[in-house]
Amino acid sequence: MESKKNLDELFSVLRSQPPVISVAEIRNEFRTHADTNIRKLSLKKSQLFTLKNFIIMITLITVIAIPLLLVNSNTEFNALASLMCSFENKSQQDVSETRLAQNESDTTSFLNCRTPVYKEQSYEEYDYLQPTITADSSEQISGTFTNFIHKQVDGEPYVFPKLSEEEIASNDKQKRNMLKALEKTDKNSYAFIPSGVLKNGDSSKSINAFYMQRKEVTNLEYRTFLFDLLIQDRKDDFLKAKPDQAKWTQLPGESYNQPMEQQYFSHPAYNDYPVVNVSKEGAELYCQWLFTEANEFLREKKKPEIQKIRLPFRSEWIYAASAGGKTMKYPWSGDQVRNSEGCYLANYRPSKDNYHEDGGFYTVKVSSYLPNEFGLFNMSGNVAEMVYNDPSAKSLGTAGGGWMSSEQELQLNATDAHPNFKDAHPNVGFRVVFSVK
Repeated sequence: MESKKNLDELFSVLRSQPPVISVAEIRNEFRTHADTNIRKLSLKKSQLFTLKNFIIMITLITVIAIPLLLVNSNTEFNALASLMCSFENKSQQDVSETRLAQNESDTTSFLNCRTPVYKEQSYEEYDYLQPTITADSSEQISGTFTNFIHKQVDGEPYVFPKLSEEEIASNDKQKRNMLKALEKTDKNSYAFIPSGVLKNGDSSKSINAFYMQRKEVTNLEYRTFLFDLLIQDRKDDFLKAKPDQAKWTQLPGESYNQPMEQQYFSHPAYNDYPVVNVSKEGAELYCQWLFTEANEFLREKKKPEIQKIRLPFRSEWIYAASAGGKTMKYPWSGDQVRNSEGCYLANYRPSKDNYHEDGGFYTVKVSSYLPNEFGLFNMSGNVAEMVYNDPSAKSLGTAGGGWMSSEQELQLNATDAHPNFKDAHPNVGFRVVFSVK
């Protein structure tokens, strides 16, 4: 306490005395020394901070700091201290900037190329390929896992998922959100495709206006449909429509694809990924269910009903993908699958046995990459989409190519890799279209 008292008296005396040197004089003195030192430093870059320079800096700071504190000129002191620190850090900064420039020249903007695909994930090697799943997929954890859609075992009765009251309420809420999007023709969910003409060589075809789903039907949307079938006790339709998860392990590399069979359709991490392994019958049942539920919802609100919800015709699909029948090779301008920075514009198979270079090992989220001029995502790549080959709706094929497709198969007028499609496949999904009365 005695020491503190003596110290306080000392500072009291000092404060009562005029400063020996003004702040302006200190600033000028410092700049003089700093300019001299900088000129010396520029002569020998390899000797930026000698012991002599370091002592001078420390001395200057000490001499400057005491009077500055006494005259309460904190702002001036902070500015000077900051400038001194900048000299000390200059060499490290130069080294960092040099390394950064070298890295950028050695790579093709890796992070920028991947950003449109997985904006929220880290970019450690392969982290962007698929979601990180930490829990055991065989566990049924409340609030984390949705009931697993079981694989049919030959010769044994199918065990239907049992929905809890919480899951039923959650499913009803999701269903209502889907119906509201249809009611409002929500721009985030559906794009308006104006009428026009699709030219193909010497022939042309008139296209009536319609609405098209902006993104492919997701696992969450399709699961909502399946669980609603269970709630309505439509078990036969449920069995017809449920995805054939075994198709994953029928692909080459069975052991690598085993987690996809167990988790892809059921795990919440894949909610916003396109549903795959759905048959023609399953996709048509989904369209019929959505049409029936939507019009019942609209009738309750005394609003105009929606005309038939269905899969698109090939001509409609190409017209929408080409943003109104423009002469295009892909849903984007130009004839390349990468942009000027070398970034891939779609999820496909860039080369033999190479699925990950474009940003996705299997499918990616339905909002990945950039949409076309009509706001439609992944019209090429991610999943090949079911389309009717003609207005009779008897012959079904696919368009656009998917994550397993080659560059050639991404083209809007490419030869269909899944002609006469009926059965489920991991490379095939769908999106719906409709028109309003």
